[in-house]
Amino acid sequence: MRPELPSCRPNFMSAGYANHMKTQPIWRHYASLKEELEELRTRLRVAPEITKANLRADDSWHYYAVALRQAEKNDALIRKEQKKRASSVLQQPSLPPIGH
Repeated sequence: MRPELPSCRPNFMSAGYANHMKTQPIWRHYASLKEELEELRTRLRVAPEITKANLRADDSWHYYAVALRQAEKNDALIRKEQKKRASSVLQQPSLPPIGH
């Protein structure tokens, strides 16, 4: 099984007033970026030397390198925040039973 690519999108809150955000251009940009990275990964598996040569020829590897670096950074921040939230939930004092 291949590992999942990190999320390319920044950590936005998508609930509440602007919960229709997935139709916004910024969401479409990050969705298409993730698709491009998935396609690039597939091309690297199928024809690694040709793909590397193509990336070097037009210097597009810079774009993908920055995108992956940012995605890894965002993914680490999201995991850290989720871990922090989970630990704070576990540390909540328990409520007394109802009716006592």
